[in-house]
Amino acid sequence: MTRTTVKALYRGKPVVWPVEQITHFQHADKYTVAHHVDGRELLLNDTIKVLADEFCRQFLLVNRGVLVARARIRQVVHTPERIEGAVYLEGVDNPLPCSRSRMPVVKDFLRCAA
Repeated sequence: MTRTTVKALYRGKPVVWPVEQITHFQHADKYTVAHHVDGRELLLNDTIKVLADEFCRQFLLVNRGVLVARARIRQVVHTPERIEGAVYLEGVDNPLPCSRSRMPVVKDFLRCAA
């Protein structure tokens, strides 16, 4: 069964976020950072792999360390100056890296979603 919320401690207090309010998950050292639609961040103990398996219907793996909300993907572009591409999400100011191997998956998703 898929969770509808993610939970973590923030300054010693429990924090619960609905999954639909998360724009993306990003690997950071030993943790995974959940990014909220309002710009807040929450450190989780779950790995990207565990989150990708659990939330495969709601999130799409765009590289080894970034999992993005499918509903928020707006554009994916190849960046000529770099090997990887960039994924633009609704509500996120900076593009996220998309590996070359994941570009076709993201493009296919956008084509099917249109």
